[in-house]
Amino acid sequence: NFKTGGVLASIGIIAGLLTGMLGVGGGFVIVPALRKVTNLDMHSIVATSLMIIFLISGMSIVMHIAEGFHYPVTITSAFALACAFGMLLGRQAIRFIPSAIVQKVFALMVFAVAIYMVIKIVNLTNI
Repeated sequence: NFKTGGVLASIGIIAGLLTGMLGVGGGFVIVPALRKVTNLDMHSIVATSLMIIFLISGMSIVMHIAEGFHYPVTITSAFALACAFGMLLGRQAIRFIPSAIVQKVFALMVFAVAIYMVIKIVNLTNI
């Protein structure tokens, strides 16, 4: 359907702009947006969001390297391994947590990040 494609493209543009400008936007925009405009279940939404984040992140890495950025291999590897371990733990834990609780925890995390960003902005302007 053309209308759905347009809505999804708009969401993609917003998520891409936020990712490009702030380094955030993937899950924080994609998950709630897909929940609102599609009939996908929460597990499909998460999987779709992760695939989108993977593709966008890969493109971002290639662009950084093309611009001459050199990733600190030790730190990057340690962080990537820790994230992979956390993801594996999360995949096991999700089997025991109802979708409604996952959505509430996600919403609380988004709220907490928003509050943190506001506090950080206020502190920067008071310096």
